[in-house]
Amino acid sequence: MSIDKEDARVLRIKVLGMSCGHCAETVKKTLESMRGVVNAEVDLASCLVTINVESAFDSSRIREALREIGFNME
Repeated sequence: MSIDKEDARVLRIKVLGMSCGHCAETVKKTLESMRGVVNAEVDLASCLVTINVESAFDSSRIREALREIGFNME
């Protein structure tokens, strides 16, 4: 999928509760399965997740998606 820079934005969130590679991969796959998410990169060491989303993406859905798989946002 190709997104023009003007139609996309970057979100950075801290995800609490990730302790291993499997956790990071689960978070990544969950976020990338959401409509409007272009991609997600997880830095396990800092627990920071960088998410590229379409400009119309409703970021309030992220917290609930993470909660459903057992993680929280800071």
